[in-house]
Amino acid sequence: MTVVAYSYSQSQPVCSVTVFNGYAYTPAQIGMYRGINAFDRFRELKELWLNEVGLHSNPDILFNNENYKAIIDMGSEVIPYLIQDLQNGDGDWFNALAQITNTDPISEDHRGDYDAMTNDWVQWFEENS
Repeated sequence: MTVVAYSYSQSQPVCSVTVFNGYAYTPAQIGMYRGINAFDRFRELKELWLNEVGLHSNPDILFNNENYKAIIDMGSEVIPYLIQDLQNGDGDWFNALAQITNTDPISEDHRGDYDAMTNDWVQWFEENS
């Protein structure tokens, strides 16, 4: 059974958990226990994240979600998928990339320009892969 937990103050979903034998498991834990590969785990967490945050633009809701945090917890193995998503215009991964890599290659004059910010990350990725 999957349960969605809601924030009392925002009435917004903050994470989903699966209840099995009386214990609650986060999506990250489920991925670890099932032994799925990194790409499939990323896709699953991304889908859960998008379903829970909907069309919100509030960074607190977007980036404090357990699924988004679980993607960050995947570490460097997820970087190629985040870069690919950025190139496809498929997600806001700038914050996640900065947290995983401990760097921010986006130049000040590119801030707010999705394409330019993506290009900065793609360039960083090509130089550091």
